[in-house]
Amino acid sequence: MNYNFQAPFYGLYSANRLEQGEPQDAPLIDFMQRGEWYAENITNTRGILYPVGIGPLGIEVTRNFPRYEKESGGLFFGQRSNAAYGLINMAQNWRCTYDTAYGKKIYPYALAVINFWEDYLKYENGRYVVYDDAIHEGSGKDKNPILSLGLIRNAFDLIIDLSSTLKVDENRQEKWQDILDKISDFPVQIRDGRKVFRYSEEGVAWWNDNGLGIQHIYPANAITLDSDSELLEVARNTIDIMQRWQDNNTSSSFL
Repeated sequence: MNYNFQAPFYGLYSANRLEQGEPQDAPLIDFMQRGEWYAENITNTRGILYPVGIGPLGIEVTRNFPRYEKESGGLFFGQRSNAAYGLINMAQNWRCTYDTAYGKKIYPYALAVINFWEDYLKYENGRYVVYDDAIHEGSGKDKNPILSLGLIRNAFDLIIDLSSTLKVDENRQEKWQDILDKISDFPVQIRDGRKVFRYSEEGVAWWNDNGLGIQHIYPANAITLDSDSELLEVARNTIDIMQRWQDNNTSSSFL
């Protein structure tokens, strides 16, 4: 759920291979009831909280998985971002088509993701903060992991667009925009004499393989060519220093 399932579908929507992209939605939507149970029982929130792995038809293939620490029987590795990651390809499909029938199909899932983050985020000192969310599997109680900050931006931008187009829940848009405007900035650091992104504000700073440190750029699309020039420079520095073009995990984010 933390990119492995979604990555094969990344390029289908901009390539206008929409029918090939549709199968990725079904297991995510089918798992919503279980995701609601986890949100209620683990994080005491509304919405959905997804474990690291699910199967088809609402089946949970990682439940009570041996050897690893579990939460209420679910295997999360401390991550809170898996359901939001499920919105990546749905958002791409929507933005490439603006098909209202498709928008109505994914809206309940998107809204469930939003409901979770509305409850889970902490507002302090004029910004919304993510606590206790591992950026890597088992990396610990990271604060403001950069991937989650990107996925949150994608999710709230998407829900506002869906709400406006479909004319539903428009009374909630002010709150959603407030979160989008005040979500914490992407953490940065100096590495090899250049300003680059930090994997989390507190917790993991860098990882010597894997590409999660740039997935807020792509596929989350939280940084684009229209972004602030300083932010773009940090993004380019990070990609140049990471150079994960042939990586055992997330080369798909670079390629």
